[in-house]
Amino acid sequence: MPIHAVTEEMFEEFRFYLKKKRFTAKTVNRHLCWLSRLMYRAVSKRIIRYNPFEDATYEKEERKIRFLQKSDVAKLMALKVNDKEAEQARQMFLFSCFTGLAIADMERLKFSHIQTSVDGRRYIRKERQKTKVNPSYRYIRSRRRSLADAERNKR
Repeated sequence: MPIHAVTEEMFEEFRFYLKKKRFTAKTVNRHLCWLSRLMYRAVSKRIIRYNPFEDATYEKEERKIRFLQKSDVAKLMALKVNDKEAEQARQMFLFSCFTGLAIADMERLKFSHIQTSVDGRRYIRKERQKTKVNPSYRYIRSRRRSLADAERNKR
């Protein structure tokens, strides 16, 4: 089939074919996107004058966002890990859960970032790597103790 004969209707027929094969919306969109890219490449090479799929629409798949529950964190705290690297990753993830710090910010965290306020509460003050904002994160002692308890229970 010559590339000049490709039409927008063929795009829809291909979509129908993929759906009939029971592909997920994400897979269907990926195949359609590649087809459209191919047509844009043909336009850039001056094989055709325009992309017949330019105005084509893609399906959006509604996804339910799942949030981490307290029970999930408790299970992770009680988890026993033998591998040192996996254990460090587990501890870093839990610390991130308790403080709200991103992994990238934790990698550059220093003891000097932990400060004490006038009322005696401890905070982590560190500039965020991504946004360059300097928020303070409450450093709750019981959270720190929870990590230590989880570590002791593993032994």
